[in-house]
Amino acid sequence: MQAALHQVLAVRPLSPLAYLLRLERGALEFQPGQYVRLALPGLPAQREYSVYSAPGEPFLELLIREMTGGLLSPRLRRCRPGEALEVEGPFGEFLLREDDPGGTFLFVATGTGIAPFHCFARSYPGLDYLLLHGVARSAELYGAADFDAGRILPCLSREQVGREQGAAFEGRVTDFLRAHPPAAERLFYLCGGCDMIYEIFAILRRRGVPAERIFAEVYF
Repeated sequence: MQAALHQVLAVRPLSPLAYLLRLERGALEFQPGQYVRLALPGLPAQREYSVYSAPGEPFLELLIREMTGGLLSPRLRRCRPGEALEVEGPFGEFLLREDDPGGTFLFVATGTGIAPFHCFARSYPGLDYLLLHGVARSAELYGAADFDAGRILPCLSREQVGREQGAAFEGRVTDFLRAHPPAAERLFYLCGGCDMIYEIFAILRRRGVPAERIFAEVYF
């Protein structure tokens, strides 16, 4: 698959380290949950990012966390409108099984692993889901306002939960699932670091959830 050039439309900071990169959509077609491979012309570094925007939107958005000492993410943050980036894809099979008779979904994300779930929520109005978003602090709750009220539960591992934060859980997503075991008939989608995914997979299997009802996308 050959990379195509897409012009930068905007870079919007979300936190001291995370930002949204908006590109021209061009002729790119993708399914919710897929990712693209991104590069700067002339640089050897390539990185893969799940698509944050929905297929029905006229632009392409990617949620990126700047990695200290990284070869690409710090440079992408400094992009200016009109600058061209190489986009290859789409790739991936982290797709929603919306016709499953179970009918309800539990999404679990850590950090920027929320990106494909943001795409799901914007692509499928009326979707019956609950999203657990695990972050260290509330400042890292990217795009929480874009989800339906009552559909997202922040899990804050390094910040006390106060009244001003509304509905939130103090602890990791794994702590929440141990304290509040989910119904085994749900479909489970996990996106984030491999340690979190392995741990939640084990929790769900002990609860009797069949392996074929658990889908995962690992962020490195």
